[in-house]
Amino acid sequence: MKNCPNCGAPIDPYQVKCEYCGTMYFDLATWLKDGEPCFINYSFNSSYGSGIITTQAIPHLETVELNSEPIYATTTNGTKIIPYISRKTCKINIRFDCIENKSSKTLFSIEAAGAGSSPK
Repeated sequence: MKNCPNCGAPIDPYQVKCEYCGTMYFDLATWLKDGEPCFINYSFNSSYGSGIITTQAIPHLETVELNSEPIYATTTNGTKIIPYISRKTCKINIRFDCIENKSSKTLFSIEAAGAGSSPK
C-alpha cells in the first residue's frame, strides 16, 4: 500500500495512521508473508485476564468468508418479488502457528497487564 485507502495521500509504511486524514491502516503485505516466520505482539483482554502475548510464528491465510443478507420488496399480500442486499460482511481468518524462538527457547511469552513476562 503506497497511498491511504481513504484520502489517497502517500503513506509511511512504518506508521499505522495517515498523517493527513487520520485513517488507521495496517499494511500486512509489507511484513506478513504466508509461510514466512515473523514475530508478533498481540494485546488481549479476555475473561482470563489481559496483557500482551509475544511469539515467533508462521502465518497462514485460512479463509475469506463472504456473506450478504437480502431484504425483499414484497407485494401487498407478502409475496417476495425483488431482493436487495441490505448488509454485506467479510471475515478474513489468519492462523499463526507458533514456533520456538531459538534464542529464548520458548514458544511464546505473556506479559500480564501490570506484571512481568511469563515464558512458555
